[in-house]
Amino acid sequence: MTFSLFSVTIIVIFIVILSIEVYNGVQKGFRRAMVSLGSVLASVIASVMLSPLLSMLLTQIVFNLIVSKISVYRQLIDVFPSADELIRAVCSALVSTVLFVGVFLFLRGMIDLAVAILCRVTQRSDAKDPGYRVEKNSYFDKNSKVLGGITGGICAIVVAMVITSPIMGSFDVANRIVESVEKVNSKAVIRAIGEKNTQSIKTYSHDVSGNVLYQFGGKLMYQSAASTYMYGGKVSLLHEIETAEKTVEDGMALYKAMTDPHSNAKTRVALLDALCADVEQYRMCHGVAAEVMSKGASAWRNGEKFFGISKPSVNKLAAPAIDDVLDACAKTDIESVKPNIITMIKIAAVMIDCDFIFLDTDDYEEVMEILADGVFVDKVNALLKENPNMSDISVSSLAMTVVADHLLISEYDAEKYSVLVSGLADAVNTVHVKGYGSDDERAQALATHAVKQLEEYGMPISLDVAKMTAKQLLSELPLDQGSITEDHVREIFDRYANP
Repeated sequence: MTFSLFSVTIIVIFIVILSIEVYNGVQKGFRRAMVSLGSVLASVIASVMLSPLLSMLLTQIVFNLIVSKISVYRQLIDVFPSADELIRAVCSALVSTVLFVGVFLFLRGMIDLAVAILCRVTQRSDAKDPGYRVEKNSYFDKNSKVLGGITGGICAIVVAMVITSPIMGSFDVANRIVESVEKVNSKAVIRAIGEKNTQSIKTYSHDVSGNVLYQFGGKLMYQSAASTYMYGGKVSLLHEIETAEKTVEDGMALYKAMTDPHSNAKTRVALLDALCADVEQYRMCHGVAAEVMSKGASAWRNGEKFFGISKPSVNKLAAPAIDDVLDACAKTDIESVKPNIITMIKIAAVMIDCDFIFLDTDDYEEVMEILADGVFVDKVNALLKENPNMSDISVSSLAMTVVADHLLISEYDAEKYSVLVSGLADAVNTVHVKGYGSDDERAQALATHAVKQLEEYGMPISLDVAKMTAKQLLSELPLDQGSITEDHVREIFDRYANP
């Protein structure tokens, strides 16, 4: 923390408030000073509740002022319509902090006036009461002026917190934004607002005198006052900024862990879990996040760049499943954005935990070992089932990709490959015609036949992997359109071998 001219200003404000409140406390005595403290606390509570509501009436003025300073605002809204609502919400929260002080001063004045009138009336009544003089001998009455001064000092602290909280809170928010951006790009903030302004924000946000009041109560006031109503509930600007700051911190730590060859899977998974927790905390950015996810997924699915960013390269085996996830993400809305983000983060954690993300797809034995183990596929499928937006996606298709990718068609003569595919088509027809009861029983029967055929072909495969492949094959073949041909099976294998 630092000590500067700003500190002197805060101290002077506090001394003035303290002098007034202590003097009033001494003059009023303990009983009326306690009433005054009650009016202060009641005014704080009422102001916190009323200022966000009142700010919604004045937001348009500030909104127009801010929008006029954003040169790309119209282009931004054309791409992300929800950004308009988000900016209005931020403006409403900022207006609310200013109204908080004004509403507090007004309410306190009205309450004090009402109390003064009431006390004047009751004093006349008490003067006629014989018991009134006896009560004057109590401890509180004997020390009324001293206790009144102490109570006035407490009032002064609360009032000073109210008056300084919007100032310190605004610098706190600005500093958190500056520090978060600097973690990503150290020069971006200086280019945007200048080195002098950047330094001023850091200095004032760490001011020693301002932080004494802010950290011991002012921050709670600011967090409650700098709020607005959005998506059916009350959201705090400071809470969103703190969450964003934590997300950047965890994101940068994850990036370092992913690029550090000495970092272990446990550390990376823990950081992904932390990101999930961060996403759960957001209350204000749903709309924009949903549009970013939807438009980004659509662009990548169509082979296009999204804001200059190409679709990330993924493990070849996971490509079909990833495309299915992108299809689901392209339909993201406000309700589904959080579950979708969390599901993808958790899947990434499983991929790291099971050593799948860095898997050498050319190492057939290693690939088969992971798939045959079943842990990776079961965990990812379970996560997908938990999300209603992705419950119809299954990574069991990985087995199909493995089989198709490692058939190595070019190294075998066409006749031998034709015999394999034709045999599988005949097996599918047999299984389908005979029925074999449930889908699982049909997949088991086809898998048993496939294991024998693939071994003869020179490609050993476990029954578990064969069963996953069989399920995927049966789900994609046009079984309701008549007999399955060699071409049907060949087309599916070719598609999975070249996703």
